[in-house]
Amino acid sequence: ILAVYSQRQNVAASDDGQFVAVSTPLEWNNCNANVVTDTSTCTFMPNPSGAVHMYQRDFDTNPILLLKPNESQTNEAQFGHRVSMTADGMWLAVAAPLDSLTGTNCQGIISDYATDCTGVATSGDDGYQAGAIYLFKRGNAEKTWKLHQIIKQEHAQDPAFIEYRFGAEIAFSRDGTTFVVGRKAENLPTATDVTSTDQPTTVSSTVHDYGILYVYSFKPSQGMMGFRRTVTRQQTQNMGQWLHSGESEILVSSSKSIALINSDSLELQELIFTDDNVALNNLSLTFDETNEMIYRHGKL
Repeated sequence: ILAVYSQRQNVAASDDGQFVAVSTPLEWNNCNANVVTDTSTCTFMPNPSGAVHMYQRDFDTNPILLLKPNESQTNEAQFGHRVSMTADGMWLAVAAPLDSLTGTNCQGIISDYATDCTGVATSGDDGYQAGAIYLFKRGNAEKTWKLHQIIKQEHAQDPAFIEYRFGAEIAFSRDGTTFVVGRKAENLPTATDVTSTDQPTTVSSTVHDYGILYVYSFKPSQGMMGFRRTVTRQQTQNMGQWLHSGESEILVSSSKSIALINSDSLELQELIFTDDNVALNNLSLTFDETNEMIYRHGKL
């Protein structure tokens, strides 16, 4: 199966390699459940909503297949566009930027998703491709996983957020205390350089591509996710074009800077800044086992 759906795979793993998640955002299975252990019960689906195959080392070779809920109603959600796992393998975040789930309270941080997210928007409707992130928790029995919460932009049901595609980039810190969502194509109504405790309520039709970070705090032992702030910068573009997990912080890249942020930070801690607006685009970075950054680029 993985060979057939090999395009655009993403991988996340626990530090000890005991748990490995392989996403296939173009997968076509229809299983009508969010956690499936027997894929023979699935049927072919006309739209590739996506899936995540969870493997556990030294257990068996058959993966658990994690799927978004309301599978029979879904569209091409690209579930698995990005995946991020905490170091202990207890929590897995799955991005679905083309997700179109709707409902009475299907926005923000959603715990009662079975009640609050009961429909799916079609092209042109409020909520269409607004995007979502699915948060799964591993049970104490190890090979048991449960959908814990769905995270959407707080105004995902508003007309301004049609095709917003929340979840383009995501990252957990290794300890799970910080969770960041990046959207490098954010077109803010005005050029801003702010940290705000409010989420945007509208999006400009003028292309600026400033980018934005959504920063959340998380208490892994309690499973409590809370929105903390958004971060934008006027002097750079593509904020959040890629994210990398640190111990309790996230390494963030824009077109001009590389910085650190965690859920307690009021501001970004800049590590690199350049006046060249394209110097950091597609920059190749590697990290040693102590998580120190090693960068190589002719313009730095």
